[in-house]
Amino acid sequence: MSTPAICRALRCTPAPGSASNPTKGYFSKNAINSSRLYRRRGQPGPTPLQISAAFRGGSRGGRGGGRGGRGGNRNFGRDKKRDCIMNEEIDASEVRVIGEDKEPLGIMSRSEALQMAENQEVDLILVVPGATPPVCRLIEYSKFNYEKTKAEKDAKKKQRENAIETKELKMRPGTDVHDYQVKVRAAQKFIDKGFRVKLTLQFRGREMEFKEIGREMFDRFVEDLGGPGEVSIEQAAKMQGRQMNMILAKKEVVQA
Repeated sequence: MSTPAICRALRCTPAPGSASNPTKGYFSKNAINSSRLYRRRGQPGPTPLQISAAFRGGSRGGRGGGRGGRGGNRNFGRDKKRDCIMNEEIDASEVRVIGEDKEPLGIMSRSEALQMAENQEVDLILVVPGATPPVCRLIEYSKFNYEKTKAEKDAKKKQRENAIETKELKMRPGTDVHDYQVKVRAAQKFIDKGFRVKLTLQFRGREMEFKEIGREMFDRFVEDLGGPGEVSIEQAAKMQGRQMNMILAKKEVVQA
């Protein structure tokens, strides 16, 4: 009986063993019992030695299975993760080639470009597939992948730096003078730090009949912050359900 057949029959997982004594280990007793079970049924079952070899992953190839040994096919995992077309995968008959520092090297056939990459001991990576002819770059894949990852991280970092955080301040039409002044000072601090400020005025019950009070309250709030000359109204006051919202930001100074 072959090793794969033994594994399927036992439905087991490999366990550590010894090269000098394959039956030694956690599954040695199971191997002997399984062999006895086959003989009891009158079937030509495997020997304990064969069963233990099956637990260890087979006699050839070790943990990796097959002829490949521990590692197996080293390029298998990388090819699945790689998101670019390179070397023999390029199917264009003619390509425009650029060097590692993106210097132009001219238009040439695919075979000439592959030979140039082989001579320089680098990869030929397709970077602009939609161009006519497609543009390929002579560079090692590891370096190309590093540059791409670094560029993506820098772009995300720049996006986070340029993103303006919005701070929300909630009020009611009946907010007293002291609480109102606290909100004004808080909004002034946020705007000075470069944040947007979202004013939210919440209406309840019959307060919905007095929306004009909310608009007057927002207009007074802008004036207390210095007026339109100091703050910019990015979103004018508007109703959203039972809430009235307005977004304010710092006024950008235009230099002549």
